[in-house]
Parts: sequence; structure tokens; C-alpha cells
Amino acid sequence: MPSTVALVAARFVELPLLGLLVTRELLDCGSRAAVDNALYRLVKLGIILRVARGVFVRSDAPPQAFTAEKIAEAKAKGFCRKVLKQHNESESDYITNSCSTSFDSIHGRLVMKRVSARKLKLASSSEGRAMLDIWILGKKAVNNDEKLLKACRNLPFAKYVGLLPQWLTDFAADCHLCASRSLLAAQSSPASNSITQ
Repeated sequence: MPSTVALVAARFVELPLLGLLVTRELLDCGSRAAVDNALYRLVKLGIILRVARGVFVRSDAPPQAFTAEKIAEAKAKGFCRKVLKQHNESESDYITNSCSTSFDSIHGRLVMKRVSARKLKLASSSEGRAMLDIWILGKKAVNNDEKLLKACRNLPFAKYVGLLPQWLTDFAADCHLCASRSLLAAQSSPASNSITQ
């Protein structure tokens, strides 16, 4: 029977050039201790590269091809997690449906913050991400913010009402009510009447 080192090395030979493997995907090659030892030896021999704790690539792959997002996704996949890039945050912040964690990578420290299933589902679309940003700002920060009210008029809040907290649904109703009032005011103003006559 081949050694654990040989089995792990064979998995990297089969791996596509830009593929990533996490330690958990190699546990069928031997015990956890044997796999860890094999990975350590293969890194020392220069056969594979470690791009983050528990995430490895072939040594002939260009390290710059592995973005922080790809590494975070590989790490999450290894633990059966879902992970998304946190909107309007640094390159190192992600949201996940599992426990919060952080780890070092070739891009510095990557942070995965746990969020509720509702927030993660909301974050899976660009419209939903915009609403999640408003949710994260919080009720006190968004009330009476004219710029935000104007920006929210085009968001389809009704489509996501089951995922949003009540205060945000009410805020959306205010956005659309203000838009309706502005439209009515524009239509009834003397300038608009002279144009239509």
C-alpha cells in the first residue's frame, strides 16, 4: 500500500494548475496526523505551496492567481460553509453561515463573520446587498437621511420583505411614499402646469 505522502502527492499531481486543496479533502489518504505530516514534508520539499492554514496549491501555480476570495471560498468549502465577500469592506472581510473565524493567508489575515441565514440569503444578490448595507447601518443611522431616502427609491424592497426586519420594511415604505409625494409635487407645480398647457 502506498504511503500517505505518496497518496497526498498524487492528489496534487491530479489537481488542475489553479486548483486548491484543503486538508479536510485529503483525510481519505490517511489519519489526520499522517496527512498533516505529509503536507508539511511536501511543502518543505517544494512540491506544494501553503497559501493559508490548511489550504494548499501546486508549487508550479502562480501564487498571485489565488485571490483572497478564492482562498476564503476554498477554506469555507472544506468546512461545508457558505461564504460571501462582505460588501464595501476590505479585501479580508467575508460573511459566512457558520462560526466566525479568522486565519492567515498569503494576503494577510482573512476574517469570516457569522451572519444569520436571512442576511446571507439577502447578500446573495446586488439588490439584496444594498438592503443589507442599510440594515447594517441600523435604524438610528438611516432615519432622516435624505441621500439614503433618494437612493432607496429604486430598490425592490417588496421582493425581499420576508428577509427584512420590520423597521427596514417601514423605512422602505417611507422611501416610496417620499418618492410619490415628490412626483405629485412636481406634477402640481406651476412650472409643470405651464409646460403641459
